[in-house]
Parts: sequence; C-alpha cells; structure tokens
Amino acid sequence: MQVLHFIQIGTRKKQEDSFLISDDNSLFVVCDGVGSSVDGGGASHCITKSIDAHYKNNPISSPDELIKSLVFQANMDLIENQLIGSSSTLALVYLNHSNAYITHLGDSKIFYISGDKWWATKDHSFVQELYEAGILATENEMKSHPFRSRITKAVTDEPLMIDDDIQVKFIPNIKKGDIFILCSDGVLENMTSDDLVEIFSNSKLTFEENFKVLQNICTQYSKDNNTAIAIII
Repeated sequence: MQVLHFIQIGTRKKQEDSFLISDDNSLFVVCDGVGSSVDGGGASHCITKSIDAHYKNNPISSPDELIKSLVFQANMDLIENQLIGSSSTLALVYLNHSNAYITHLGDSKIFYISGDKWWATKDHSFVQELYEAGILATENEMKSHPFRSRITKAVTDEPLMIDDDIQVKFIPNIKKGDIFILCSDGVLENMTSDDLVEIFSNSKLTFEENFKVLQNICTQYSKDNNTAIAIII
C-alpha cells in the first residue's frame, strides 16, 4: 500500500483544511473548516486531533461502532472546546483487513476507483439537492451556482449528534491496485469528478506521477485551500 498527500493554502489568507493519516495507515481523514463559521480552521484541526487521539485509545472492535464513536467524540470535543459557531466538513476512510468503511459530512469528497469502475460520495449540499431534483443537470452547473458553497451537513459545535447523523458505507473485498482519494472541495474547484478519475486512470504514469499531476493542477488553479490524500492498495 502507498499513501500520498498534499495540503495547500491556495490564495486564501488562512489554512482551514486539516488532515489525518493514522500511524498504522488504516484511518484517513480530511476536514475543511466551513468558511462562514466563526473559526472553521479551529474546528477542522480540533476534529482531526480528536479523531487521532481517540482512535489510538479506542477499544471498540466493530468498524461501524468505531467510526461512529470517533465522529461523536469529535462533535463533543468541539462543544467542550467552546468553538462556538464553528463547523467543518469530514471525509473519513477506515481500512480494516480487506474491507473499507467510509463516512462523510458536507462537501469534502471520497473516491473509490477499482479497475475501470469508480464511485464517489454525494455531497451534503444545497446544489447536490438541486441536482438530485433535476433542477441542475451537470456538475459544472453545480460549480457555477451562487449557492455552491452552502452545505447541509457538517460536524458542528451543536447540537450533539445522534446515530442517524452518521452513515457508514461498507466496501468489501478491496484488492491490490484499488485507489481511494479523500479531498476537500478546493481540489475539485477547477475539475469535475470525471476529470479527477481520468487523472488516476492514466496507466502510462505511475500512481505517484498521477498524484503529482493532480497536485500541480491544484497549485496552479485552485484559489481555495486544497487538501488530498490518495491511497493505492
């Protein structure tokens, strides 16, 4: 398995993204502080710090229970740290033997590429709802919509989450060569999901070279903070 990452500030004055790669290379998190909240950067860093600490000390064996426990605890830690009015997106991948477990809140995204097939999380956002309703027809229309940054779910300082707030997707039987990508929305600022998958489908380049192509595009064109973790099994 190979794990690569980058975190870039873009043209913003503050870095409000945060990421986590666990010491055992099993847990991966990308958070993007919500810009309209009081301290999005503080929220994203609090969440990754909380998840890291509680992952190292969590005795829960069930992957579903582990993930929900980590997100619940991050929510509680935001409240306890009195980051009032602050919130962050969350994208999380947990690899357990030959299986993967995924959860997300907001518009930070997770991709799973296996051979010539791929899957991506659907954003918890206003424009995603418009797309699902048929009001917007393409991803490019979603990107140009005036409410494109309005998300409908996040990890916040309130209220305390309930079990139904956290949905865990199970991907069984992951195999050698499968790819997972976690990224904040700044990575996709100037490309579609199809564009990103096409980058990693280029068999003429190595995984590391394809990842560098993605980073270079973000360096050149992304104004927003942009963070990505890519894992190849």
